[in-house]
Amino acid sequence: MNTELIDLRVEEQTSDDLDYALNEGYYKEIKQYARQLGLQGQIELTDEHIRKLRGPKILTPCLSRQDLLIWQEFLPTSYRGTVSKPVPASRRLSSYRFDLIPKHIYQQWVEWDNSLAFEEFEIRTEEELLDPALFGIRDGKYWLLARWGASDEMLISFEEIKKLLRERLADDRRSMGIVAGVFLAGSLLLFWPVMNALRGVEPLGGLGMAVPAIFVLLFAVVCWKGRDEKMWSILK
Repeated sequence: MNTELIDLRVEEQTSDDLDYALNEGYYKEIKQYARQLGLQGQIELTDEHIRKLRGPKILTPCLSRQDLLIWQEFLPTSYRGTVSKPVPASRRLSSYRFDLIPKHIYQQWVEWDNSLAFEEFEIRTEEELLDPALFGIRDGKYWLLARWGASDEMLISFEEIKKLLRERLADDRRSMGIVAGVFLAGSLLLFWPVMNALRGVEPLGGLGMAVPAIFVLLFAVVCWKGRDEKMWSILK
């Protein structure tokens, strides 16, 4: 089994780095008041703030927005969130059972979790080529932490991933263009009796074809607009 682990560089926080109004003692005091009043939501919120304060600075650059979109396109199935904090369009991280995560990745994951470097973790997979990846999330930014595969073959490189996506996207765009062309041709055929009726060449009954012609034309527009221009511009 081939695996990849990021060499995550972090720098521990010190008391000198923290603003007085946002120090740990302040949040602990707020948490004590919330506990006395039974405000569970406030208790959980102060715990989140304390966790952020204790978290080290991450010196390793996060993924760019473009690179993140490429990874999400290549690995569309997301495992993230919990029962109490579900993430839309994502399965719970605790339910991940697509494959067996390698032991040394577990060990490193525990270290990352204990360091409080990240607020959340996410596993993404395409569930076809057995090529999952683990991401760390902090302040809305993503870090690719680890990848692993089920076979002894080398993991596909990022450049190979972009090439694969370009080919896949080109096929999709070609298919959507063909479908849009078929619907456009159909709408023109349906508009033909309408035009003849307006010109007085055929009976006015031909005007009844206007409604289906418009619907077919709308389908053609939807198919044409369905091309993923944003991803295409990133991969070009």
